[in-house]
Amino acid sequence: MKALKSIFTLFCIVATVVVMAGFVSQYFTYMPMWDIMNYHYPFSSYIADALKQGNLPLWCPYAYLGAPVFSDPSTGFWYPVNMLLYYVFGFNAYVLKIEYVLHLIIAGVGMYKLAENFTSNRRIAIAAGLVFPFTGFFVSSAALFSFTYSLAWLPFVFLYYIKGCATKQWKYFVYGGIAMALCVLGGYIVFAILSAYVLGFMFLYYAISQRHNSIQLLFKSGIMALISIVLCSGYLYSMLDSLPYQARGDMLGLHSVMDNPFSPQSLLSLILPFSTAVDIPFFDTDIAMRNMYMGIIALPLIYIALIYGNRKQNIMLLLIAVLFLLVSFGAYTPLRAWLYYNVPLMNMFRHPAIFRAGALLALLLLAAQGLRVLYSFQHPNVKRHFAGATIVVALLIAIAFLLAIQHETIKLRFPDFTSIQSVVAFNNNNNIWANIIVQCAALGILLALVFIGIALFNTRSLAIVISLLWVLDVTLAAQMNIAATKICNIPVKTFAAEAAKLPHNFPIPSQRPIVQTVVMAPEALSPMVYNTVIIKKELSHDGYNPFVLKSYKRFTHSALYEVVIQNPLAYTTSCIRPWSCYMTDSINDDISIQSVYADFGKIHCIDGANKATTTVTKFEPNAIAVKVDATQPTYLNLLQNYYPGWQCSIDGMPIDIIKSNFTFMAVAVPSGMHQVYFEFKPPYVKQLVYMQIVLWLIVIVGLFYYNARQKLS
Repeated sequence: MKALKSIFTLFCIVATVVVMAGFVSQYFTYMPMWDIMNYHYPFSSYIADALKQGNLPLWCPYAYLGAPVFSDPSTGFWYPVNMLLYYVFGFNAYVLKIEYVLHLIIAGVGMYKLAENFTSNRRIAIAAGLVFPFTGFFVSSAALFSFTYSLAWLPFVFLYYIKGCATKQWKYFVYGGIAMALCVLGGYIVFAILSAYVLGFMFLYYAISQRHNSIQLLFKSGIMALISIVLCSGYLYSMLDSLPYQARGDMLGLHSVMDNPFSPQSLLSLILPFSTAVDIPFFDTDIAMRNMYMGIIALPLIYIALIYGNRKQNIMLLLIAVLFLLVSFGAYTPLRAWLYYNVPLMNMFRHPAIFRAGALLALLLLAAQGLRVLYSFQHPNVKRHFAGATIVVALLIAIAFLLAIQHETIKLRFPDFTSIQSVVAFNNNNNIWANIIVQCAALGILLALVFIGIALFNTRSLAIVISLLWVLDVTLAAQMNIAATKICNIPVKTFAAEAAKLPHNFPIPSQRPIVQTVVMAPEALSPMVYNTVIIKKELSHDGYNPFVLKSYKRFTHSALYEVVIQNPLAYTTSCIRPWSCYMTDSINDDISIQSVYADFGKIHCIDGANKATTTVTKFEPNAIAVKVDATQPTYLNLLQNYYPGWQCSIDGMPIDIIKSNFTFMAVAVPSGMHQVYFEFKPPYVKQLVYMQIVLWLIVIVGLFYYNARQKLS
């Protein structure tokens, strides 16, 4: 029997390592897809190229004819982890992979520490830490890089606040403030907003339970918030400063807020995650929002935690999970609408499915508590209850399998999960019932291993085996779903070779019409579809960016749009008309490629024929120089969006910029040859960047110094 136990344990270890290695191998072999390629890759590449050239990338002139990089939260401009990575290593497909895996490791370490704090058991905490990065949230939302980066820091936020309130030590509130800042800067501030509300309720709980320390707790919590705000000062300043100018800076309508819920149908992912890999209307949500798998083994573990664990704490965790789940359902329950109307900042973001992250954290901690109960084996019936709960789960899987067989009429061939092409073909050529059959077969094998473990082991040995099988469970599910939401069939090596051929400096753009720029990605750069103009360093009137300027959006909906984009980057005109003429000209179809409108009281025209040439002599992220040679005074028009911070000079002498055609820039140029210099210098931003660098250096040095002192003492 002892030899059989050893063989079974070794088999579980080998199976877990093999599946995990297969997942990592496939992830590093193939490119990711969707938003991480269409948005994160181009802007990260641009930022890295600018840093390598010695420029601070405050402005990106390419997509949508220019936008401020520092004001766009999703670019990661203020995020020290990525900025340091890009400054040291540059950016390419391999750095992208390392960056993503780094945040999965951060997420795992955070969950490990949080679970250890809850269970006081390092082995169980290791299992929870390994499970967390492979859960359905990370797998389905892999393309939404900002979700991953922000969520990775959340366990640290809660861990340090809980430890701070419990021990009353200053250091934990300092750590919590740093973790919250990284959560904000990681990309999606919504996670920080939600966690701030959760921390507020936690403060009330601790303040009531520790009334004699409530004032001190309030002060320390305020210091934690202040540290976070100071470390995010540049980010917060730039974002708040941009709200009047960006199209998404206004309050969203309720209908928009309800986009992409974690629908009740998506609860199917808790037992059958591979079913969500089929993009069908049944789920009533985006494929990136419908998976919350945390392991089939987690369900019986949660059950025994509720029976045998710390009942008060575990019921609170369960209530938190249920509340967040109900909100994540979006329009299916009234809770999200209530938050929209009654709670500050809840009307500023979409994707109710984000709330499932709170449910996931609470349920994982419950499962870890259940594993601790199994490990301690202090209750004689715990094994029997765990086996009974596992049997119930097995019956659910069996029912799903029988239903799927009745509906699946085609000759089913199981995909080869080591081949991305095979899995993609399977998802495209089969329906949801086929995926359920495959998932049930995999879970059937896994549950058979669980029952063998229950039969062979007692006491803590069973808990260790269940820990291994839990990790195997989630990594196998991640491996099955990886082709649907995480990676495509384009090898990293192929994409990296093509991307390496593109310019990494900032070449002067040609003077061809803007409209001639090819926006869609060539096949060689697949799976990137949009924003290839950024990595090709070409100007375009189109792009893919949630951060669109209001002025540019007005321009695209005007009669000027189709004609103005037929001009090059820099061109001259002899006349600027007031906006009072615009409506008449558009009705009479008198708008041409030379039409320019501005806030003038009357028409400003130059008499006589004007022969002028323009030559772009310098083109950098924050500066554009144009040589103008004109026989008479003229107006130079620059097809870059105006934004506060743009300055202009002619031969070194400052001149006012005229905001023209809703969103662009024009300046009056005298006759003769002149050098016109546009420079983007938004107020306080460079100073804030330097201040942020100093602050983060102080944080890093301070943490090293403190830890060194701790070890010495």
